[in-house]
Amino acid sequence: MIHPALGKYCERPSFWPACLVLAAASAGPSAVAQVIDLQFTHPKCALQRYVLPVKDGTGATLKSKPENVYCVSSDRDRPENELLLQRFRNVFTPTDRKILAVRVYAYSFSDGLLLNAICEAAVNGASVTMVVSAGSDGEQDDASESPYAVRILENCRDRNSLGQRLRVGMYPASRSIPSFHPKLYMVEYDNRTVAMVVGSGHPGRGLTINFDHWLFLD
Repeated sequence: MIHPALGKYCERPSFWPACLVLAAASAGPSAVAQVIDLQFTHPKCALQRYVLPVKDGTGATLKSKPENVYCVSSDRDRPENELLLQRFRNVFTPTDRKILAVRVYAYSFSDGLLLNAICEAAVNGASVTMVVSAGSDGEQDDASESPYAVRILENCRDRNSLGQRLRVGMYPASRSIPSFHPKLYMVEYDNRTVAMVVGSGHPGRGLTINFDHWLFLD
């Protein structure tokens, strides 16, 4: 049975990983979780109007995106959104526990601060796996260059001789292959807790604009 706290959110594919975890945890005694701290985010974003009218699935004319749904860089300075950014960063930069494992499966991940934190965790013994889409983050100098996250973490692995402790890969970008578009971030700590983040945002370009609708489980 799906945990009632998720309600209508389980209808959205972005939240399915969280729904599955909570369904397993609520089924009975389980090693999945003893205590679940569930936090939804509610970003504040300005109304974004379309330059030209857009039709929805029913044929009705839309003049703008719904308010508080699509964020742009100017929304970053709102206090509510700053708290959200810090909440995400805290998952990868804990001060009261040590990271044992990191698993990231995302379309893009180009926040330099967090990539450095993940590198440091691997150097300190954590197992790290990250998969991003090839050509995803727009940080490449040319189309053949690897995404920013891949370059940073491969450099970290080679510089520190981490071998298989730090694994980073790319999902091929091709018109003939379905788009790789997950948003799943999991971090395991030494106090037997696990943080998982899912939602519709990508930590790309320094978490500047893609922070709308995230779900934190700890």
